[in-house]
Amino acid sequence: MLCTHNETLAELIIRELSKRPRMELAELIALVSPRLSKPITLQAWYKTLQKLTKDGVIVKVGKRYSLNASWLAQILHWAGVIDRVYIDQEVWPVIELPTKANQKIVYRFRNPIDLDTFWGHLLVHIASQKKGVKVYAYNPHFWFYLGHGHVEERYNKSMIEFKAHSYIIVGSDSFLDKWNAKFFPKKYFSYWLSPKPLYPDNSRALNYIGGYFLEIKLHKDTAQKIHELFSRVKNLSDVSQIELISIFQRKALCTLTVSLASGKDEAFKRKIARHF
Repeated sequence: MLCTHNETLAELIIRELSKRPRMELAELIALVSPRLSKPITLQAWYKTLQKLTKDGVIVKVGKRYSLNASWLAQILHWAGVIDRVYIDQEVWPVIELPTKANQKIVYRFRNPIDLDTFWGHLLVHIASQKKGVKVYAYNPHFWFYLGHGHVEERYNKSMIEFKAHSYIIVGSDSFLDKWNAKFFPKKYFSYWLSPKPLYPDNSRALNYIGGYFLEIKLHKDTAQKIHELFSRVKNLSDVSQIELISIFQRKALCTLTVSLASGKDEAFKRKIARHF
């Protein structure tokens, strides 16, 4: 295991590449060999590097090796969970829903990934209590699959299981919004990519579900970076994993506020519904 006394060749390679990317084999051998308990054949080096590449831990460009950004994103997320549980001792929010008018319950999160995880969990919880419920939503951008694909897949399957139908308006018809939209099964997810935003605040998303109103707020800097990314990218090859990590896993306060729907919120529901 990493950070133990007797590290394997693979672990020592990862350690060195974490300090400096784009190293050739000769450089890795020079740095790692002094830390090995016995000499390693060149064949063993190639075999280890091939396995790390096949497992998606490292990438090879030309003759140089670097850590795979996708693998790195998973490690950073894992480290964040450990930090919350063992260091910050932060407890994940337990679902609590308002029971009276004017009551607002606010959940706070350290980054968009944590927010998205709980957001989906809360919607599925309500859908499980009210089978066949309809969800009315407005999102400035469809960023969910780009930032958190595996969690979104589970969310979609759960909402379909409870026969919840979502009606979603997205305030942009950019390339990335269209790309994200294709992951939502059309039988239970109806959406419209509006050529322009319905609301001026691009940090704010809104949901109406089963008599509850949800207001989701990203940090303004995060929202602006998402907007700039979606405005700029015209092809998936233009998207950098490192850039995604810096946007979605960077510590920046996000909130989700739940209240019982009022007349104003009913108007939001009708505003969304009339487009479908």
